[in-house]
Amino acid sequence: MSTPTGVIPKACVFFVGPRDLGCATACERSNLTDAKHASVVMTAAEKAVEARRFIVRGRVQGVGFRWFVEREAHILGLTGWVRNNADGSVEVLAQGTHDQLWGLHSRLREGPRAARVDAVEEAQARPIASLTSFRIEGAW
Repeated sequence: MSTPTGVIPKACVFFVGPRDLGCATACERSNLTDAKHASVVMTAAEKAVEARRFIVRGRVQGVGFRWFVEREAHILGLTGWVRNNADGSVEVLAQGTHDQLWGLHSRLREGPRAARVDAVEEAQARPIASLTSFRIEGAW
């Protein structure tokens, strides 16, 4: 079934982020140009950027937790950093949309297979415009 020219397919209405294959295919079938697509679909960059600081406690050092967080943050499209703290916890500063941060919080509670997460503390933080990627920082 074909979508009439200029009609926005439902797939685009629910899409967030850069055009993926599914959205691009739906938009191409309906002959939407990038300009029309961009005017209708709210991208992650257009949503309000929030920042959160997480402290993760449990068996979270020496089990690949920082690499796990870095990978999950990249998948979610977040910016920020992760580091070990002297008290045995792992600290995370992450920036992104509310939904992206909620996704990270959910993944932090699970952790990698070798970890044991006892608690995840969350606090609001100020967004830092100079953070453009997600990285692992030094231990202390």
